[in-house]
Amino acid sequence: KISVNANSYPEYAYGDKLRLSCILEIPQNFQNFNYQMYLAKDGIFYDCQKAKISLLENGQGNKFYFALLGIKNQFNGSLNRLLPFPEAGLMSGLILGGSAGLPKELQNNFSRTGLTHIVAVSGYNVTIVAEYLMMTGIFLGLWRPRAFWFALFGILFFVLATGMTASAVRAGVMGALLLWAMKNGRLANAQNAIVFAAAAMLFFNPLLLRWDVGFQLSFLATLGIVYLYPLFESRMDRNGKFFWLWEILFLSLSAQIFVLPVILYNFQILSLVSLLANVLILPIIPLTMLLGFLTAAVNFIFPPLAIVLAWLAFMPLKYEVEVINFLGNLKFSALAISNFSWAWVAGWYIILLLFMSFKKIKLPLKKIKTKND
Repeated sequence: KISVNANSYPEYAYGDKLRLSCILEIPQNFQNFNYQMYLAKDGIFYDCQKAKISLLENGQGNKFYFALLGIKNQFNGSLNRLLPFPEAGLMSGLILGGSAGLPKELQNNFSRTGLTHIVAVSGYNVTIVAEYLMMTGIFLGLWRPRAFWFALFGILFFVLATGMTASAVRAGVMGALLLWAMKNGRLANAQNAIVFAAAAMLFFNPLLLRWDVGFQLSFLATLGIVYLYPLFESRMDRNGKFFWLWEILFLSLSAQIFVLPVILYNFQILSLVSLLANVLILPIIPLTMLLGFLTAAVNFIFPPLAIVLAWLAFMPLKYEVEVINFLGNLKFSALAISNFSWAWVAGWYIILLLFMSFKKIKLPLKKIKTKND
């Protein structure tokens, strides 16, 4: 494979047959960034410089996939027409993934507040999509087991619509496994499945382990939710008035404890407002995604109603943008961390592994003692 840099216009679509001429060069590494290995993990070994592209034929690809991408583009176009900027870019990122539609300042504030994951194609977003699909299936009269399979097929179509990128496939696998775990009633049931899924991905592409930060973050965040969150959950009152708040807080904390060393090593930034930002934003993300999906979907059927839904969707989007910009612009919102070496990363995970092993041994002993007493 080769990496091609070209102008934004003219535009080309999936299935177009192109003539390409360029100068092939071996990718050059940047300072403190191994660009060659970053591309190699995707099978890319050359940069295509000074590309000249001409169109030979239109639409020669798979007709089903061509139609699916067409629906996705119309869906995204509806959001851009019905919602203002930058709220439209945020909605597109929430539903379809990606932050390209956001202004640079807002992208930076997402990073400073630790909320980049909500505009990436992550297992979190896919799980929300799957839960809505399950509710839709049940509403349509399907039994819960059938609704589960309906949701899984929905995840497959979602991954296809996002372009089958590595991050989308990974999110689809992780989201499907988390959905399966919730279907069985316990996140702990997904432990072996998550590890197996990661091992299968690494079997086909071992370079992901070292050179794909997205793989590292999504896998570790999922492990944090599966392994660490049940320890917090066992001490929470499920009937308490603020259980939902503690659930969001400890889900975020569980994921962040597992991903923090990788973030510090690769991005050299520590968000001090991440937990607060997640608590303020995450509760309304599912509602925001639902309103955005309904807005774009209804626009295909009855545009006047879509305008009303767009106003409803705009309100939570505006709130999210304002909160992220406010927290991200605070002077103390993030700290620059330099010289966070591999030794610190290894030490963090060794301590975490020892802690988890200790809790796994100790918890049953406490139960036995209580029973004997």
